[in-house]
Amino acid sequence: HDWSFPVTDIDLDALKRREPGKVFAWHDEGDVAVLEAFDGAETRLKGATRLVPIGDGATLDNEYYYLQIAMAGRRSDRAYNFQADGQVTYTSGGFVAGNFGSSYIIASGGGKAAKKGSYRFEDYALIVDSPDGQERRFFAISADQEAEAPGEVIIEGEVYWLRK
Repeated sequence: HDWSFPVTDIDLDALKRREPGKVFAWHDEGDVAVLEAFDGAETRLKGATRLVPIGDGATLDNEYYYLQIAMAGRRSDRAYNFQADGQVTYTSGGFVAGNFGSSYIIASGGGKAAKKGSYRFEDYALIVDSPDGQERRFFAISADQEAEAPGEVIIEGEVYWLRK
């Protein structure tokens, strides 16, 4: 889904009324996930990755980063540094680089201050409490990973990799 919040926060009855085409029942048939729309139509997804919650009360002691390099020389970096004591630091940055006439130019987005807070996991939610308030973000891992130190995590629909 393309919502930034955990799927468990959705008012499912209201969604069924407002956007029935976005609500499916599903089941596994071996390595195929079968989505069944309420009008009876089926969509078969071969090789789909099953996402699971990391587990209520789980903690991580790793840094996970997201790197996107786009056309026209745009780069975006983000990272979550999770500590075993329940603290997390979020950083982000980026720049644009490219040719300008016969010169080369790099424009930085400016330094953003790191955001720090405490974190916890509840179902499919990463909950961060900081001086700025509370944030709830969709968080999952693939079912074939170890919850203690997954190689990648999904935060708000984007894959963050373990920094080694």
